[in-house]
Amino acid sequence: MKELRRIRRAKDITQEELGQRVGLSAAAISAFERGEANPKQDTLIGLADALDVAVDELLGRLPKKAEATPSTLPPDFDVVALTLEVRSEHPDVPPDSAEFRLLVDERFVSELGDLPKSQLEAIEADLLDKYSALDKSFHSPTWTDQERHADYLRLLDEIRAVKLTMDAVSRVKTAVA
Repeated sequence: MKELRRIRRAKDITQEELGQRVGLSAAAISAFERGEANPKQDTLIGLADALDVAVDELLGRLPKKAEATPSTLPPDFDVVALTLEVRSEHPDVPPDSAEFRLLVDERFVSELGDLPKSQLEAIEADLLDKYSALDKSFHSPTWTDQERHADYLRLLDEIRAVKLTMDAVSRVKTAVA
């Protein structure tokens, strides 16, 4: 139920919050979003009510407007949030381990694996441009100003997130090839 994840994120609701609204665990919501489990009819209705959408919209049955193929990541795709979700689902796996990277890779493939390779390549090119711009800003002499230290740290976090996304898109491209 990829629409569940898209709608939940668009409404800025966490898996935990949605689960509380319908009497489920965050793990159950996550399983629905990944397609590992399907909600029963009453649960589906509860999810739709909690998200204030029609059941048909939640199931992706409403006709979609024609749109051009974007060359950027889907607007609801947040690499940091996705990684944190994997971390919360697997707290026993060290985040710097190869096992954790495989778990994250699986999630990226489930999120982006249905995109055509040409779109993945366009996303990769956009991310490379963004990374270059961020890196140029990162090496700017203006960061010696102590009052801008918090801005510098935010920039560093953004650079890490873009780099992680670039790596993930590259792995997804390989997986769908």
